[in-house]
Amino acid sequence: MFPWNLFKESMDPLKPFNEKEFQSSLEKWMKNMVSDLPSMFQIAPNKDVSAEKKSLNEQVFETHEFVYIRIPIDDANVLKDLKIYYSINKCFINGVFSEEHPYIIILPVTVKKKGARAVFKDGILEIRIPKNIDWQYSEIDIDTYI
Repeated sequence: MFPWNLFKESMDPLKPFNEKEFQSSLEKWMKNMVSDLPSMFQIAPNKDVSAEKKSLNEQVFETHEFVYIRIPIDDANVLKDLKIYYSINKCFINGVFSEEHPYIIILPVTVKKKGARAVFKDGILEIRIPKNIDWQYSEIDIDTYI
């Protein structure tokens, strides 16, 4: 994939080189790299592509104190199987499309560990999570070795 041999042969560190030799070896090396680019960036096909494209059509927005996630749900029976978890920057919803993988919603800001609430009303599941406004900063000392 990577033309190490070409680079190794043309760039002997013990041998001084002139500008023309360096330029020609660099051009050869770049030509080989460009020809290998399509094979380097091939992505293996995913077996379950349809699960990735599924969406809950959620709306995520924030106010001064809370982050809101609103998810339209047609059938209220779906709520029996849902489990909602969250971390400081993500919300995980289990039981939506697959039992193995939760549906993940990235939150726009960091949130508090406690105080979240979920309410289902008029076909909308609304999750309200309090924002973490208290930023804790720590100073890092710089060691100098001069």
